[in-house]
Amino acid sequence: MVGEAAGGFSEFSVPVPNARRWSPDDPFLYDLRVTLRNASGAAVDTATSCFGMRDVGKKTVDAVLRPTLNGEFACQIGTLDQGYWPDGRFFAYEQVFSNAQLNDRYTGMVRDVQRLMTTKGVSAYVYTEITDVEGEYNGLLTYDRRVQKVDTGRLRAAHGALIGASRNLNSTPNQTLGHVRSFRVTTPGYAVRYLRQADSVARTDALSTASPDLGRQDASYRTVAGLADPRCPSFESVNLPGSFLRHYDSAVYITSGDGGGRASTRHRP
Repeated sequence: MVGEAAGGFSEFSVPVPNARRWSPDDPFLYDLRVTLRNASGAAVDTATSCFGMRDVGKKTVDAVLRPTLNGEFACQIGTLDQGYWPDGRFFAYEQVFSNAQLNDRYTGMVRDVQRLMTTKGVSAYVYTEITDVEGEYNGLLTYDRRVQKVDTGRLRAAHGALIGASRNLNSTPNQTLGHVRSFRVTTPGYAVRYLRQADSVARTDALSTASPDLGRQDASYRTVAGLADPRCPSFESVNLPGSFLRHYDSAVYITSGDGGGRASTRHRP
């Protein structure tokens, strides 16, 4: 037992010291027992239930006001569970006609949400809908909820990547001038790859502390004052002093900081 309290027909609180907070990673629930007693103290009714302890709030994360769970932002994922109301408002839904198409479309939309989360400030989404309904066949389950249409592993991986990316937004990058950093791929299955330069073009290679020194140096960049805007840092190659990471036409390059393309060397933390 972690807490106990007694009271009359009014509000009262039960202390839960050092509460184990509920989270998607640790969905811990406490057991609850409530007993109603008469004037002599004898129990006349008892009810049991369970509950989770968590803190829901909001704060600015990555320059966007976002909802928080236990003090940190984690992208919220939900499904709409609805009935069929033919006389209600009309909504247009995208139809899919096979489980394979549904899996591809759903995981693709999760990736779209991840992109919108970092570029447009999206913090949550609701998928329509959890089951098929009359005339709509894009549910995660069949109409009678007896058959699961989606691949659990693929959805779990897609959701995990999205939640992981949202949690990364809580961390504050070290923007101290002179700090040397490497940039690692966060896509599941590719997290051993790092951004490195080779012949003035950036690419990702699998690297570790056991890799040759040249490769590790090629993947190291020094934080310097922004060439175009001091509020946004630039990253100078450790191996090629005077050359900086630059993005252009959906690709990343290593170029000299002679003034050309300075705006594209700015990087938002």
